[in-house]
Formats: sequence, C-alpha cells, structure tokens
Amino acid sequence: MRSSDSSSSRSSMQRAVLQRAIYFILIVAGAVIVRTATGISVFTVFLITLGTILLGRIAFVLMTHSYDDQPDDESNAS
Repeated sequence: MRSSDSSSSRSSMQRAVLQRAIYFILIVAGAVIVRTATGISVFTVFLITLGTILLGRIAFVLMTHSYDDQPDDESNAS
C-alpha cells in the first residue's frame, strides 16, 4: 500500500515539474516572439512575464484567504 502511495505522489510531482518546464518554455517562446515584434530584450520580457505571474498568484492568495481567525460556529448561537 505504501508503494502505491509513494508512486502516486512521485507521478504527481513529476507532472508538476513537467508543467513548470512547459510553462517556462512557453514564456521563453513568447518572449522571443515579443522580441522580434517590438525589439525589447528577451530577458526584459521574461522578467515582466514572471512578475505578472507572481502578482497574479499573490492576488489569488489574497482574494481567497479567509481573514477569520475562528470559524463560524452556528451550533452555539443560542
């Protein structure tokens, strides 16, 4: 049973690494396309793209974060 758990976690980790590698390749390819179209350096476009992704992740975390320290307990509301 443990071997199936470790193999499933290993495959999900490999999938996550593969997704990040694909995203990296797509970002670099997009940066090259923007470079040829506008003349801005590839590294600058790459940094702008990574910054945009990071800001999007931060915004997502802030929007989905619950600021309640204690969950609502309606069973004791008498």
